[in-house]
Amino acid sequence: MFKVLFMVMLYYPLSIGLTFYQKWFIRNYRYPLFIVTGHYVTKLALATGVRSFYEIINGTRRVRISWREQLNWLLPIGICASLDIGLSNWALEYVTVSLYTMAKSSSILFIVGFSLLLGLERWRFVLGISAALIASGLCLFTWQSTQLDLLGLLLVELAALCTGIRWTVSQFIMQRDDSPTPLRHPLDMVAHVQPWMLMAILPMVYLFEGHELTPNTISIFAGTYQPGRIFAGIVFGGVLAFLMEISEYLLLVHTSGITLNIFGIIKSSNKATNQSLGSFGRKFERGRPRMLSVRFPTLYNVNTTIRFNLKTSFNNVSEDTERLFAGESELDHGVAVVFAAEGVHQLAD
Repeated sequence: MFKVLFMVMLYYPLSIGLTFYQKWFIRNYRYPLFIVTGHYVTKLALATGVRSFYEIINGTRRVRISWREQLNWLLPIGICASLDIGLSNWALEYVTVSLYTMAKSSSILFIVGFSLLLGLERWRFVLGISAALIASGLCLFTWQSTQLDLLGLLLVELAALCTGIRWTVSQFIMQRDDSPTPLRHPLDMVAHVQPWMLMAILPMVYLFEGHELTPNTISIFAGTYQPGRIFAGIVFGGVLAFLMEISEYLLLVHTSGITLNIFGIIKSSNKATNQSLGSFGRKFERGRPRMLSVRFPTLYNVNTTIRFNLKTSFNNVSEDTERLFAGESELDHGVAVVFAAEGVHQLAD
């Protein structure tokens, strides 16, 4: 019980803190993919350093993975993680943040599908209902939206697909007794996946930002020449990203990819809720009060889902993986989307 609560309390401050820190940093330094690359290098250095320190102190050798196993299992995780980041940044050039947040929540559909395919989940009728609710919610959200861009939506859905593959394969590797690799500890997972993530993101950096990167431009922060501050800022963000990724894998080992995705959706939904509160009064005055009728059910379902799923986790962690929830609302059109995956039983991220 307390183990799961501790992991949740560890994950949320790190995730939210990194989000706000990145938002501030990117406002002053306009190369997000270059920043992420620096984070990858920092995470790789930290993971390798901590593993080496552990081996020296304890006199034991930590797990090593053969190149064949890495190519078969870790390479897809690294590529999907980097594609997720690259496609997400690209998609934000075409769609609003609210549409991106909602559409990205569809990653849970891919996680459920791949979990069924790999035998991580058992098929139940409620999974089909939950998937149908999410799919219908996505259609309602985008239907007749004047801000909908098909290319942007396609990029978001490709990013969601990458998210589904990444966390499902990671769960398969770290949880299954018949796993093809001996990776079980989050630190070992980070150390082995980071090189592939770094390799996959370098082409994106070259494609999207390479034409602007010069020794002079990468040293400009908030309009002034500050290479030391930039280096320190990227390293600090990398440390936060390293701790957050460790917390993500901890949650993944003890719960599931679906559960981890739920926590991410709740965080994003709360952020969008705060944004929508600022514009709600204007929507209401224009005769569109229907947002109110769905905002409360959405928040209620979030509360119900959290309480129910935590209770399930305490009773049986392995059964905690059957839950599905996401909620969002279009800020400019008041189109309500309520993704209630279950309120009566375990959901299926």
